[in-house]
Amino acid sequence: MRNCVFSVGAIDAGGNLASFSNRGPDTQAPDGASSPEILAPGTDIISAWPDNGWHSISGTSMATPHVAGVVALMWSANPALRGQVQTTRAILIETAAPYSGGKHDCDTSAEQPDSATGYGIIDAYAAVERALALK
Repeated sequence: MRNCVFSVGAIDAGGNLASFSNRGPDTQAPDGASSPEILAPGTDIISAWPDNGWHSISGTSMATPHVAGVVALMWSANPALRGQVQTTRAILIETAAPYSGGKHDCDTSAEQPDSATGYGIIDAYAAVERALALK
């Protein structure tokens, strides 16, 4: 299990894996871990843009802040979790909703983590509930 790295893939509004989302074993991870580990919305996300504007953009760089936001909610709900990276990772993984979108080229059937969809889709509500239960 990785210590401080948590790879994030992107899904679209329909819950399907985004075409640009990373798939397959992470050859740069020391343990060859699957990548991504969790999915979050990352397609057509409204984002602040220069000159006081807004723009709809896509990328795993749009999905990752969703995961960081869920961690912030968890740590706010239960301050004892702050800095507890392994426990936080475990909660995110355990509470992830199963991926039920379209099939993909790296489908590894029922194995988890799947090499394209990881442990599933981040579930903010379930993660915060679990964080609260640890109080």
